[in-house]
Amino acid sequence: MKNFKQTTLAVSVVMAVSGTVYANDHFANAIELIGMPVSSDVRSNVNATAEVGEPFQHDPVNSIWWYWTAPSNSFVTVDTCGSETDFDTFLSVFTGTTLDTLMVVTQNDDGCALQSRVNFNAIEGTTYYFAVDGYSNHVGATAINLYTDVDTDNDGDSIDDSIDNCPFTVNADQTDSDDDGIGDACEPPTNDNFAEAIELIGMPASSDVRSNVDATAEVGEPFQNDPVNSIWWSWTAPSNSVVTVDTCGNESNFDTVLSVFTGTTLNSLTVVAQNDDACASLRSRVSFNAIEGTTYYFSVDGYSNRVGATAIHINTGTPVNTPTPCLLYGIQDSNSNDGQFLNDSQFFTVNYETREIYPLGYLQLDEDIETLAIHPQTDQIFASAGIKAGVRSKQPGNLYAVDSMTGNLTEIGNMGFGPVMSMAFGNEGTLYGWADEQGLITINIDTAESELILESDLSVGDITFDEQGNLYSAVGSDLMVYNGQTLIKTCHLPTGGRIEALEMLPDGILLIGVQNRPGVRQLEAIDVETCEIVLGVGIPSEYNEIRGLAWPRNACRDR
Repeated sequence: MKNFKQTTLAVSVVMAVSGTVYANDHFANAIELIGMPVSSDVRSNVNATAEVGEPFQHDPVNSIWWYWTAPSNSFVTVDTCGSETDFDTFLSVFTGTTLDTLMVVTQNDDGCALQSRVNFNAIEGTTYYFAVDGYSNHVGATAINLYTDVDTDNDGDSIDDSIDNCPFTVNADQTDSDDDGIGDACEPPTNDNFAEAIELIGMPASSDVRSNVDATAEVGEPFQNDPVNSIWWSWTAPSNSVVTVDTCGNESNFDTVLSVFTGTTLNSLTVVAQNDDACASLRSRVSFNAIEGTTYYFSVDGYSNRVGATAIHINTGTPVNTPTPCLLYGIQDSNSNDGQFLNDSQFFTVNYETREIYPLGYLQLDEDIETLAIHPQTDQIFASAGIKAGVRSKQPGNLYAVDSMTGNLTEIGNMGFGPVMSMAFGNEGTLYGWADEQGLITINIDTAESELILESDLSVGDITFDEQGNLYSAVGSDLMVYNGQTLIKTCHLPTGGRIEALEMLPDGILLIGVQNRPGVRQLEAIDVETCEIVLGVGIPSEYNEIRGLAWPRNACRDR
């Protein structure tokens, strides 16, 4: 199981005044750095904002900017590793003259502890832009440092990295046919960019072997895996059919992430399917319904910056049945510093045995997903949309099916009760929900049609069933149980905040998520008999606006 970074790094607010936006918040106001070596003064990204068209760095973007013109050809190191930096940074290097024409040179998250370090070949006279973003909305003080490592030879070709035109690839002859300062041995792949996708024809079809070594991310490129080092192919479906695409052959020698898109331009692509490890040796496989005449784009990225050789294979056949894995699923309200993104939502998964946490798919913009539930027999995931007064939302009260591998939403219909803030399946397979300040409803999972069975003006954070069929709910910090006629309070939980997520685990432990509890970001475990926190069982988490939790009972039945 791959480890999505977990950290309890404290966030310091340095040099920050509430509401202040700092001078280098925007690309156009980047602060110039001159010479080599050079270090910036200390700056803060507290209250920094994303610009329209700003390249992806880390969601949500709260970046600050510098720029520097290379005084000579050299191998440059840039970092935020000094003691001035007191938060988890994400460092990016770009070239270009305007925000919408920037090209990624390199990116890094944790090159030095939780701070960042990158290396690249700087070309004399070229201007480079440096953006420091916070990992997962972290903020604080930082400074960047530029320098050249002397007497370093990473690739062992006896050429010092400070003058090597391919410092990570052996090329003692330093051949540079196009005289662009990058040696032929480390030029980006020919299908590095979307516009240079290699066409595949027919069915079945296989590509030749390609490499993503030295592949780069493009501005506007859809998220695949961080950082992006993808290569591209295109294929037009010759007929309507179920298609399987994979990197499962022996040609692939690294951990791939495979994505399928439709669209005509990079910034208009729509995800059809994505997968990381569907087949052996950490390779990828997806299945989808192909429509005759539609052009599909296939991107192969490396998981967590991995690189190597790969080939893709297209075959027709029945979809690969990838069952919902035995993971705890959750939904997080994305939350920016100014609160303007409170109804963007991020699915995530938790390996309950290892405590590893993973984001699942893309940030769901404007959906305001408030809860999720998993069918006890089929393990199909369902989610519902809520709404908050004064902020945008697409479809309050909509019911969705959720893809367990990608987090993609498929709309089923509207439940007719406005925002449905919590859902849970009974053991027999009936889906129950709580319509905010209206009451308990039952929901048809095929049509989304719903029926009110208990009228109530309570605002319930979440509901869950235990193995005996008892329905528990959270109202504020109170744990309630439904007796068939009304909700009865069983106890007040010592959580220090409003409970927004409940899930009864197979061992009878109640897992809860508490909204915005100061200083604590974790899922707490509760003994429902004593209503006390079970020490040592809670799960540390980056997420502190968890709105729903669900456990696939069928997939986890033997665990």
